[in-house]
This record gives sequence, C-alpha cells and structure tokens, in this order.
Amino acid sequence: MRRLLLGLVAVALPMRVSTAQDGIAAGRQGGVAIVCRHGMTNSFDENEMTLRYDDAATQRRLTERGERQADAMARAFRSLGITVSEVIASPMQRTRRTAEPFGPVVLDSSWHTRGSDYTGPKRDQRRELLGRPVSSGVRLIVSHIGTMQSVLPIRGRPVDEGDCVVVRPSGDGRFDFVDVVPWRAW
Repeated sequence: MRRLLLGLVAVALPMRVSTAQDGIAAGRQGGVAIVCRHGMTNSFDENEMTLRYDDAATQRRLTERGERQADAMARAFRSLGITVSEVIASPMQRTRRTAEPFGPVVLDSSWHTRGSDYTGPKRDQRRELLGRPVSSGVRLIVSHIGTMQSVLPIRGRPVDEGDCVVVRPSGDGRFDFVDVVPWRAW
C-alpha cells in the first residue's frame, strides 16, 4: 500500500520540482534577475486618490520587522557570495526601503501600477527589463505582488512579503523562470 501511495505521489508531481536551492545557486552564478516582493508591512490601507510617491504618510510602510528583514536579506546575499550589480525599485517607500540595504537604488515607476490594470506600456517595460541580459552579478528588482504577477509565471505559487523570484534573461523581453526563493531561505 505504501509503495502504491508513493507511486501515485510521484505521478502527480511534475518531473522536476524546483527548490530554493536552484534560485540561490543561480544568484551565486550571476547573470540573473531577482525580483523580490517588498518586505513586511503594516496594515495601513492606501487610498489611490491621495497616494503620493514623495509622501510616505500616504503609503503602507515597512514595519520594524520588515526593516530588519531587508537588512537580513542583504547580509545573506553578501554571505552567499551573491553580487548585486544593479538595484531597481518601484518608487513606493516600502520597496525603496527594502532595496536600500543592497546598494544604490534606481527608482522605476514601471514596477508600480496604480489600480488593478497591469497591462500596457509599463508591463512591456517590465518584460523588456526582465529579458535584458545581466552582464555581471545580479539585477535586483523590488516590487509588488500584482505587478510581479503581471510579468512572472508565479500564479498559484505563494510569494509572501520579502520572497523573491529568480529568472534568467534570454534577450528580447524573454526570460526563463528559475525559482521562487522564500526570504528566509537566503
């Protein structure tokens, strides 16, 4: 009976189950984009009508735990030998603060979408950046779950605050999915 159950489980699982180790190994190797969801936040409800990029009081912010989480992730990247050569974040305060421990941050509004329409030119810009080869180290992008779901094959996969998706750019707006790495795995 046990052998039958194990056989049924093996048939139900995909041929190759990705683990966080795949994403970590790819990060060490370099040449990948790592797209992370911002760190842990409070439950402040943002109002799209009054939201301003330059006013943190109008936005949901990282909690103290989220600030520590971002610092811990940056330290873990360094201890794992993952060289971050480029840091990009949505202009929201929580993404910028998550990205800052990794190095100088370039704010890119294509990584934040107001409302629920994730299509159009911004989506095209995100896909282009994900497909653009990384010459050395890794490209780190910090964004939001809806924006990430609009361009990454992660539907149905849990991506909690601080978790990251690793992709290998192949040019022309194309990329290969490598792994989802929970923030604690780094």
